[in-house]
Amino acid sequence: MQGRPGTAAERRVQPASGARIKTRAASIAERARELAEANERLRRERALSELIIESAAEGIIVVDTELRHLVWNPAIEGINGQPRSAVLGKTVFEVTPGFADHPVGRAWRQAVSGKRAEIRDFRFFSQARGAEVIYDADFTPLYARGGAIVGAICILHETTDRHRVEEMLRQSQKLKAVAQLTGGVAHDFNNLLTAVVGCLELIRLQAADERTANLAAAALRSANRGAVLVQQLLAFASRQELRAEATDLDALLRDIEVLLARTVGDSVDIVLDNAPGLWRCEIDAAQLEAAVMNLVINARDAMPRGGRVTLRTRNLTAEALPADADLRPGEYVALAVEDNGEGMTHEVMARAFEPFYTTKETGKGTGLGLSMVYGFARQSGGEVRLESTRGAGTCVTLYLPRAALSTAADRGDVAEMAQRGSGSILVVEDDRDVREVSIAMLSSLGYRVSVAGGGTAALEALRRPGPIDLLFIDLAMSSGISGVALAREARLIRPNLPVLLTTGCAGDGPEANEFPIIAKPFRRAELGRAVAELMAASRGLTE
Repeated sequence: MQGRPGTAAERRVQPASGARIKTRAASIAERARELAEANERLRRERALSELIIESAAEGIIVVDTELRHLVWNPAIEGINGQPRSAVLGKTVFEVTPGFADHPVGRAWRQAVSGKRAEIRDFRFFSQARGAEVIYDADFTPLYARGGAIVGAICILHETTDRHRVEEMLRQSQKLKAVAQLTGGVAHDFNNLLTAVVGCLELIRLQAADERTANLAAAALRSANRGAVLVQQLLAFASRQELRAEATDLDALLRDIEVLLARTVGDSVDIVLDNAPGLWRCEIDAAQLEAAVMNLVINARDAMPRGGRVTLRTRNLTAEALPADADLRPGEYVALAVEDNGEGMTHEVMARAFEPFYTTKETGKGTGLGLSMVYGFARQSGGEVRLESTRGAGTCVTLYLPRAALSTAADRGDVAEMAQRGSGSILVVEDDRDVREVSIAMLSSLGYRVSVAGGGTAALEALRRPGPIDLLFIDLAMSSGISGVALAREARLIRPNLPVLLTTGCAGDGPEANEFPIIAKPFRRAELGRAVAELMAASRGLTE
């Protein structure tokens, strides 16, 4: 029996149902496409977020509510030194136990409780860099869409460079203050030393017996030490140029060995390990003595129970220099000062050459010793290297440029050669003691000496007829015309007149370089050579 055919209405519904199915399928496909696009956008956004986090210069750390690390970007790896593989999944306090009772730990707890926190100028020694890092850190809660806290994020902004610039400015201001102080007293102090040194030299030369001559020589050595101290202060304050000369380093160390031994005491042995055939080096001998003294004192302080300080010298060809040395190509003399003391931590080594940095108790160290050594080495055209192992000692090595083969004789021999001469010299000096000793020195060298106490009297003497073969002027007189101005006026009155300036404080301005200059306190031999050379040059011009 055949089924009854559907009604007309039923037959009309069937095509409509098929259309709905098609529409629904199209809708599902559209939703699937939209969902795929949304997933692709989310994928791209996530990839972009990860790229931003990975590329950010700031350190970024994300934790969950249990303070377990979820994100640890490369920048924070560079600051902290620990790779993310050693950190992710661990809590803040598992990674850094010291943060439990630390402002950083409190800031994290505050952030996951819903409150923002910040830390400014936090100092952290980075094992990755081997140096102290300074940064600002902002801690912010992380919220889900529903408002629940799901963790916290910390963004670290490093401020090390800014602090370094600010510290350099502060140090510059300190150095400026030191320069003003030393410059203010150096002239008067060097006037005093000029009188003392000059009188002692003359007493030694004219002594009737050996005992008096020896006593004068001992006092003269002490006065010369005082002059060296003033030079060191002026050099540190950038008020005095280094006086480089060919120096026998081994001879210098032998000369000061006894002084070094007395300085460090009986509990510390001083050992000289001199290289045979050591080259001369081109340095300021007085500044090198001060550098060695600073290094030996530092070594002594690193050995409170006693020990050994070895001073080792050696020649270095260009090929033997350290590969990373910041030195001009050439040959150098190396001086290593090595102790077997406590050694330095990485933190101390990173700041060892900073001016005014010291690990000593208040009143027991200025923090200037190693910075002066560093400045001396660099200013001399050399370099200084520091090596130290905690518990095994420290070695500081100075690389000093080799002297040219044509440079002259030993310091001691040159200092004693007094050149005699003849002629008439006008001395212009407002300090009575310096004036008297200058007269005595020049007279003992064979010169006829006349005197003017100031610029006005000197100009009057120059205008009067009579022989004046050289003008010897104090650069910084207390009143009236300055030394340079007087020299210029003198040349107008008597063209080609030789002029020799003297000063107790270097750094008197570029105009001082217009004329030859001799620094106070000057030695008799030094004064004699300077005068003789100027007079000989003047006679050569007039002949």
